[in-house]
Amino acid sequence: MDKLGEFITNVLDMIQDKRYYYSMQRENEFAVDCSSIIIKGLKDAGINVNGATYTGNMCQCLKSTGAFLVIPFNYMNAQKGDIFVRHVNNNDAHAVLYLGNGQIAEACNKKYGLRVTNYYTNRYQYIIRYKGDLPKMNLPTIRKGSKCIEVGFLQLFLNKYIGSRLIIDCDFGPRTAEALANFQMRYNLEIDSICGVKT
Repeated sequence: MDKLGEFITNVLDMIQDKRYYYSMQRENEFAVDCSSIIIKGLKDAGINVNGATYTGNMCQCLKSTGAFLVIPFNYMNAQKGDIFVRHVNNNDAHAVLYLGNGQIAEACNKKYGLRVTNYYTNRYQYIIRYKGDLPKMNLPTIRKGSKCIEVGFLQLFLNKYIGSRLIIDCDFGPRTAEALANFQMRYNLEIDSICGVKT
């Protein structure tokens, strides 16, 4: 089973398991709300959630892993495994898992609990779609002082995506370090001017 299938199965298993119940307090491992059932399902499938803890930070945290797309909500474009999200504020938020064929899985509220039900309109704003983990690449970590072709590729990238206007000289000097720090700041990465795995 692939990771997306495992994620869906994990959420459905929690809904079937009578030990799990709806609670926004999350007082123990079986107390889940609309976001925590999804986050737990992802984690248990071995999918990086990058610190996602509630509906309000799911889009940003999941997108930052590189394994998810976040797109404007349109039910007509929904695919099995999509996460539908609404977050106006912490008191007006909800997330559900789309199962396909007009069905959703959700930790709804205290009245309806955990359930699979027909899709209903709920002012969703975004679809979070798992596209798969990034491939593992054996690229070197490059930093100030590095001199190699990979530095040239980095310089080309920084010129294209943040308009750095670096000279492509394959020499990681102060201007390349500054441009990389600007890129890291823009994309909420650790600002260390080191181009390692996450960057």
